[in-house]
Amino acid sequence: MATTTTAVPDQPPQQISSFGRLFGVLFNPTATFRDIAKWPTWLVPLALLTVLSIGVGALISQKMDWPGYMRQQDTKMSRWDQMNDQQKEQMVDAQVKWTPPITWIVAVAGPIIFALLLSLIYWGAFNVFSSAQLRFAVPFSIVSYSFVPGLLGSALALIVLSLKRYGDVDPQHLMATSVASLLPPGAAPWLVSLGTSLDLFWIWTMILLVIGFSAANPKKISKGTAFSVIFGLWFVYLAVKVGWSAISGI
Repeated sequence: MATTTTAVPDQPPQQISSFGRLFGVLFNPTATFRDIAKWPTWLVPLALLTVLSIGVGALISQKMDWPGYMRQQDTKMSRWDQMNDQQKEQMVDAQVKWTPPITWIVAVAGPIIFALLLSLIYWGAFNVFSSAQLRFAVPFSIVSYSFVPGLLGSALALIVLSLKRYGDVDPQHLMATSVASLLPPGAAPWLVSLGTSLDLFWIWTMILLVIGFSAANPKKISKGTAFSVIFGLWFVYLAVKVGWSAISGI
């Protein structure tokens, strides 16, 4: 008696959930970024990063002695000693007036603006240099999920800030995660600028960007190509930033 077997159709691969992707980029980044490139999403990581950014901004505003901090920063300017007391106070007052609102604007809009800017840069770079033909949604999603180390850094910043006393906060050296935290007091401005850019969480983010873009189109973007583009553009930015600090003394 003949028997027949019914072939079971292959099940289509399941999309990883947005929250699953948050853990996936940390523990299985290549497979996760392939999934992200296939089904681009960005809302969850950017929403979480914005919420944490607002929390950090709120604690900074609560713990900051803005007049004291501004006066301390202004004394590093070469023209500070050439100003009279009235001019110094006017400068500090103007800075205290505008800095807190700017801090809030950066906290609220900073994550999405930064993600859009980086996405545009990488979108253009990989499409031009590698002919990758990426849709904008793909680099935007890769960049958004590459910010997961920033989520961890922001959560750590909330803990650090909650333990700080009023007036004991330096926004430029909030946590000891960069080379700048190892520099002695009075280090040259260009050296401080370089040290702040050599940050653990940012380097981690760039490594995820390399993995993400090489996973998005392996035929056109190898890991070597992704590394060259992402770290090459960062080195250009770093050279401009450090050079400006050396020239201006800021």
